[in-house]
Amino acid sequence: MNKKLLYRISELLVECAKSGKVMEYGQLSKEIGGYISPIQLNKPLGAISEMCIERNAPPLSAIVISRNSQMPGEGFFTYIAPLMGYGNLKGDEWDHFYYEQREAVFQYRHWDDFLSSFHETVRPKRLNHTWIFQGNPIRFRIDDYIEENEAWLWSLNQEHYRDVIREGDTVYIWRSDGKQKGTGGVIAKGKITGPETQTADASTYWINEGGTDEKEGIPINREQVLTKSPITREDLAEHDILHDLLILRMANQTNYLLSSEHAKALDKIWEEKVEREQLPSNEKPFAQSLRQKEYEGSFKTKYYILIVKCSKDEKAPEYRVMLLEDGNVVHKKRLRSSSKKQLLTRVKRRGLELLFEYNSFVSIKDVSMVHYKGNSQKVNPWVRENEETFQMMFPEVQKQYREKIVEEDITSELAQEDIFYTEGTAKTYYGTRYERDARNRSAAIEIHGCSCAVCGFDFEKVYGERGKGFIEVHHVKPLSTLEEATEINLEEDLVPVCSNCHRMIHRKKDEVLTVEELRDILKVTS
Repeated sequence: MNKKLLYRISELLVECAKSGKVMEYGQLSKEIGGYISPIQLNKPLGAISEMCIERNAPPLSAIVISRNSQMPGEGFFTYIAPLMGYGNLKGDEWDHFYYEQREAVFQYRHWDDFLSSFHETVRPKRLNHTWIFQGNPIRFRIDDYIEENEAWLWSLNQEHYRDVIREGDTVYIWRSDGKQKGTGGVIAKGKITGPETQTADASTYWINEGGTDEKEGIPINREQVLTKSPITREDLAEHDILHDLLILRMANQTNYLLSSEHAKALDKIWEEKVEREQLPSNEKPFAQSLRQKEYEGSFKTKYYILIVKCSKDEKAPEYRVMLLEDGNVVHKKRLRSSSKKQLLTRVKRRGLELLFEYNSFVSIKDVSMVHYKGNSQKVNPWVRENEETFQMMFPEVQKQYREKIVEEDITSELAQEDIFYTEGTAKTYYGTRYERDARNRSAAIEIHGCSCAVCGFDFEKVYGERGKGFIEVHHVKPLSTLEEATEINLEEDLVPVCSNCHRMIHRKKDEVLTVEELRDILKVTS
């Protein structure tokens, strides 16, 4: 791949990272002269992020997003995440991973060092292996160990694999039958995080005293566990590809290296097994849970955004999103897609949009987002959205919604006015540009509210729902002097005014009133 082009893309992304901004795929393509189309940027972005990871830096591709989803592409979660040790992220984990990595890119302080080391020889990509590590329940309480710990350590008894095993490799944990025939099989999946290390004290899990001696073990991060419904020996013995796994023919080893064909096949049936385990229960238990307000849990708020997966068709997943106010459903939508990737993210964003359509000035402390997990073994099938992700997503969607509404208001204003021309060219001034900038107006409303600073008029109180969130803004500096770009102080320079007062302030071109002057006129005439 063209190294100069990779460096140019890296320069652009580092510039964005330093200023705390994201860049859309289309914008990035334009910045490099259209040399690579937006849809083909995944390859150079992947290569750049690999270099970031190799240099212990966060992946720069975290700040390149799609215009539609406002998220990185699928490869960020299915390719880059595993390189960082996050193997097989589930769809409902994508948001948190994205926000976490985006923030890490913004906070990283060594991007100049990254660029200066860019021209070092890049190590060739390593192919990760897949393993099966076995444990015997007669000697070791393997189920308890797997379920009670987020990180595991496993003996490497097959010494000839010492130079083959490496960080980032996938490990499937195999529980042998022990004394209960037919109970064995693949019960968990994890990712190797480093070389052999001294094991922590696991003596409480050993059944026979001989196993309590501390040994070096391979560190593994837990990813998924299916101890109650494993992939059984019989499942594998009947499989077209996996029937000749070495562990089925020679069960007395601890560590088994899988061929790429076996690894791919085992990955597939594992994912199918996990998805079947996560299917929601039928509608009746959901309706009952909804009536009993189990979604409230121990933390009650005025508004709830409820998200329910209501389709078992994995090829065309469907979600229901509901907005509740004081226990009453005020909005509900169904979202369906031919691709399950990133659909859940769109569902969550749509839920927030429904909320802001209903009340655009709602506070985050008054809102909860909760997912229905009908298949959960827990007493309460509702799970709250990850708090950190929600804290990031809420203000982002709220800001986008407010700016969208303000843009519509500005368009409406412009549609009612003539455009003045002087000698064939449109004449404008920077004061108008600032007043009609959607971001400025939205920020000013957030600071000052929606009541007129002159007369106190509130559109919502008079026009109800149609007037909610509407107000114009006025630039308090003399507009005739603003014939060049000027830095705006949103708190001091822009104030909300109703349409009538705004027209009166600007009615005479050579005598633009201040807010205080118009307020004094109102006092005299009232």
